[in-house]
Amino acid sequence: MKKQIASIALASALIFSGVSQVFAETPGTQTTVESNTDTQVSTDSTTTPTQSTTTDSTTVNTTDTTLQVDAGLTPEDFTYFLDKLFENIQLTFTFDPEAKAQIYAEISAERLAELKALNPETQSKFVNELLASYEEALTKAGEQVEEAKAEGTEIAEETTNVMDQVATEGEATVDEVADQLEDEQKEALEETITNVKITAAVVRDIDPKVVQSLRDQGIGYGKIALTVSISNLSGKSVEEVTELLKKNGIGKVAKELGIHPGKLKNAKLTISIENNEDKSTTDSNEEANVENQTRETVQTQDDNQDNQEQSVTQAISAKTPVKEKVVNHIKREVQTEVKEKAQENAEVKVEENKNEKKNDKKEEVKEKIEEKVKEKKEKREHDDEENEVDQSL
Repeated sequence: MKKQIASIALASALIFSGVSQVFAETPGTQTTVESNTDTQVSTDSTTTPTQSTTTDSTTVNTTDTTLQVDAGLTPEDFTYFLDKLFENIQLTFTFDPEAKAQIYAEISAERLAELKALNPETQSKFVNELLASYEEALTKAGEQVEEAKAEGTEIAEETTNVMDQVATEGEATVDEVADQLEDEQKEALEETITNVKITAAVVRDIDPKVVQSLRDQGIGYGKIALTVSISNLSGKSVEEVTELLKKNGIGKVAKELGIHPGKLKNAKLTISIENNEDKSTTDSNEEANVENQTRETVQTQDDNQDNQEQSVTQAISAKTPVKEKVVNHIKREVQTEVKEKAQENAEVKVEENKNEKKNDKKEEVKEKIEEKVKEKKEKREHDDEENEVDQSL
């Protein structure tokens, strides 16, 4: 009972103070991931029999960046739901996308620590739940960092380093528990990890205008860096890459385009952006070119027909001069009919090309509308979840 009271007290303290929370009921297991960078973020937890005391510190170091996350409570604990509550509160009152990305990365790291802290006998019971939560948090970290980039934020190297570290640690964990996972979940985890590692590697170098442009085209946050990387390496347009990624996973798309997945993290990110005015002008020019080509083709056919008629007429006139007036009359009628038919064909072809363009644009608009509806639905669901959290408080 004392432990439960202490947990509730900590929850209240977090609500009113807004400080970060790392809650532990038993001596915590720590997950540590490292890489060569310029910042060290360390969070340690000290536990007493009745309550948890959390100490947060940030140390700048010129050699290593180490993210240490205490497992704290695990799904076996009765008050584990408080852990989730703390995280939701922290996210609710964090409005900066980059800061949210860091929180999501830390949450995903904590899920890995919780998995390792479980007893081997009970680990299999919670492995799917914890890795699903890890995947969700890691995905949202990638989405938030791309949203921050779209807003013009200069993404800190510390943020992308932490994301890469957590993704790498997750990769190792998935390998360790692979025999406990369904193939579908294992593939989904591997794809999420690969995508986040690519995002962490390249997002700082992408022009914010590119991110915003691709977002306007309906490409969701969390997929932009990946899409740009594949587009640059393959020579395919962003639209083509987007369609491929809708049908297949990262690995299959990379293989289909002859790209080694490792190269995606080192792609030089350059992409041309057409604004709406330029695109409209391009479409008009293409339409005019199609119309001119159609008319030229018809005119060539018309000229060939005239030459053939002239040859026939000359032959007839040479043999029967008496019928010259009749022949000329027939010739004029035939020429008039041929030209009218050619003009009619040209107009039909031009109209068909215009209709085809309109249909393409309608499909494009339809897809954008569906994407917007989907985004609004997801945002509404997210807002509902936040409201439920607020009401529960």
